[in-house]
Amino acid sequence: MNQKKQHENELGENELVSWLDQKMGHIQPYWSQIALGICVLVLAGIGIAYFLDRTQTAEATKWQDLTIAQGNYRRTLDNTDLIDFGSEYPNDTAGLWAMLFAADAEMRSGLADFATDRKAGFDKIRKAQKYYQQVVDSSVKKSTMLQRRSVFGLAYAYESSGEFEQAAELYQQLVDLADETPFTEVATRGLERATNPQFAALFEKFRDHEADPEVAPGMRLPPRPNISFPNPSAEQPDMGGGEFGLQENSAPAAAEGGDKSNTEKKAVEPAANASESG
Repeated sequence: MNQKKQHENELGENELVSWLDQKMGHIQPYWSQIALGICVLVLAGIGIAYFLDRTQTAEATKWQDLTIAQGNYRRTLDNTDLIDFGSEYPNDTAGLWAMLFAADAEMRSGLADFATDRKAGFDKIRKAQKYYQQVVDSSVKKSTMLQRRSVFGLAYAYESSGEFEQAAELYQQLVDLADETPFTEVATRGLERATNPQFAALFEKFRDHEADPEVAPGMRLPPRPNISFPNPSAEQPDMGGGEFGLQENSAPAAAEGGDKSNTEKKAVEPAANASESG
């Protein structure tokens, strides 16, 4: 029985060999090249997997570095790390976000400086314009949020520096998108400001105003009331009491008693003279 099964197996193997020889016998001379090609494909697959892993790791590292740069800005209010990161990766999404954050920082600082140093404020806003423009002009494929944030930031920077025509064009771009996003609402209000002649006139007045350091802004206050205390050297009423008080008032009392005695004496003398003459 076992010999019969063995014989059947041998027949099956022979048939398989014959079939393979018929179907693939013509490529037998190329087995070495085929094996080499298979090895090359395997190595290429390994290389691609390694490259993708390295790329993902490098990409993750960039975003981690961006997070660190943001943390440094929040701690020190110095956007140098953000600017350096954006300059190092100008053609990368993370680098564009870094430049956008740096522009936002310049805008906040510049607007805050308007209250104390308008020249410094305008200088910072011009820097913000430069950084926003770099993001807007970048050929890197940008997300919807990054694209609209950069356009709105550039429009607001133009508005804040008094360049209302450029600001209106950028605000109009956002309004024309006609989608229900927060940028549509704020862009509509910005367009109204940028095209309002009264707002432009008010801005010109603010920009050209020369503050007088001797005069406080706002309405004038009335004269200061007299809240001075009485002169401590002036005569104070006698509050009386106490051993020391009696000592202090003893001299005036004695003088008063002496005056009273003299007056009584002068009054008695005429009466004595009159009795004598009688």
